[in-house]
Amino acid sequence: MRDERIHAALERLPDPAEGERFFEELWARADVADRAARRNARVLLVAAVAAVVVGAAAAGVLAFRKTQPTLADRTVRCTAATQEGIDSFEIQLVVQPRVSELEIYSGDAWILSLNRLGTARGVWADSTACGSATRVPLAAGRLRHATRFGAEGGEFEDKLFCSTTRALFHVHVTYDAAGNPTSWKLAVRRARDAKTIAFVDMRPPHVTEYTSAVCGHS
Repeated sequence: MRDERIHAALERLPDPAEGERFFEELWARADVADRAARRNARVLLVAAVAAVVVGAAAAGVLAFRKTQPTLADRTVRCTAATQEGIDSFEIQLVVQPRVSELEIYSGDAWILSLNRLGTARGVWADSTACGSATRVPLAAGRLRHATRFGAEGGEFEDKLFCSTTRALFHVHVTYDAAGNPTSWKLAVRRARDAKTIAFVDMRPPHVTEYTSAVCGHS
């Protein structure tokens, strides 16, 4: 339709002085310009598609990273504070349907935590009471006394007291995408003989505690 209108308009023009080749040259130039326009349009289309693909891939990578869980593993050797003539550690835990918490105290000092402010997705330990130590097995060992608690539809809190002067704490924790501790395991060993005195297996909404004669509830 477009070509027919162009032909009709050209036929109504007076004969040019250039001769018969005028129209041939005119159509040749028009064809070259048309091909160049189509070529530029294809280039722009390919560039736009490539930009969309790259953007989608980058967004996918970021989303994947945000949804990936984070693992933390740390072993420390801590010295208990003496309070009323007794050296002991207080293990506080909280279990909810999907997340959990762990904090360890000695006397009035807070010495270990899974989510202390300023320590994102990592096990924090007080450097004045604890130091790095060789990793110990993350298992209950020969402990046989097990207690299982649950927090279906709510929240459960518990405190475990271990009487010893120095202890090894091995913690392995999984954090969700928001940085909240979910599942974790805690092995507690007496430092002087490496004997396992407590083991906690946290798997929300349940937690299982294995204890020895030197660790118990108040």
